[in-house]
Amino acid sequence: ALQGSRRDAMGEGAAKGSEERSEKMEEERIKVNANRFTLLLGMFVWLGGVHLTLFLLVASALTMSWRIFLTCFALLVSLLFVPLFDTDGWKKKFSTFIVKCALAYFPITLEQEEELDDDKRYVIAFFPHSALPVGISALHPSSPLCPKNFKDGKLVGCGSSAICWCPFVRHVWSWLSIESCSRPHVSKRLEEGMSVILIPGGVRECMLLQEDSENVFLSTRKGFIKLALQHGVSIVPTFAFGQSSAYHYARLGPPLLPRRVVDMIARAIGFLPMYIWGAHGSPLPRPVPIHVVLGKPIHIKQKVSNPTYAQLNEIHAVYVEELKALFHRHVGQVPN
Repeated sequence: ALQGSRRDAMGEGAAKGSEERSEKMEEERIKVNANRFTLLLGMFVWLGGVHLTLFLLVASALTMSWRIFLTCFALLVSLLFVPLFDTDGWKKKFSTFIVKCALAYFPITLEQEEELDDDKRYVIAFFPHSALPVGISALHPSSPLCPKNFKDGKLVGCGSSAICWCPFVRHVWSWLSIESCSRPHVSKRLEEGMSVILIPGGVRECMLLQEDSENVFLSTRKGFIKLALQHGVSIVPTFAFGQSSAYHYARLGPPLLPRRVVDMIARAIGFLPMYIWGAHGSPLPRPVPIHVVLGKPIHIKQKVSNPTYAQLNEIHAVYVEELKALFHRHVGQVPN
């Protein structure tokens, strides 16, 4: 539905804006260099859970001892049943620490094309998914960049239920208030007066990753449109520029396996089998500037309990055009 080359020529105005943004981001980096260890620690705690799990499994297997491997495996499985201890006080302290590390590490900036209404609920339709949607941290309620009407905690991020079955990641993402993206759960949150962040492209979008272009999986994604119509909430097109450059990746797919088979596997387990690495081959992402843009809301005039295909297609077409327009308005603003 959307494909744009990162190498598109920029006009003089866009180039100048890019240079100014680069200088601003470099200044931000200089401010955090004094406490680099804490910054790296925060990023590893946030994003290194899967790599840590794989390392422990591989290291225990290489000992050639079934006893050690089974002990390690049992300990990792047991972590799935350890209580989350997600008290409000702990979650606030933890999320504030992680979000501050994320914003400074890349760094991440955020721009709103239009102020959001404090009294309205929104579906933030976030693109792209990339290897990991790290730009979403700019919208966390503890982020200084988060729009003021979400500062009171009335915004929740929604992710794949697969994260509940990964040791370490389960606890960390729960403490960051990432919840299930199942339709019943998201509907419940909207009924409670919350706004939600959804990443419609999901794991299917990871199959479209390319080094020199941004591709989003959107042409058949209409579930978020249906939710917005059923609850009468506005949809905000959102794009994270530069995010796809944060990781290198190796994914399961052709020529080893047909794409259709990989799609079936991804749907069954809730994620795409792929290995990602960042700076110097480590689990930490590359510290590339990321610029998140919240576009102009697409307002839903009234609730529609059972929207027709025609109504879904109409709003979906509007969203696709708005996302394309947003992309081309801002594509030259991030250095990478």
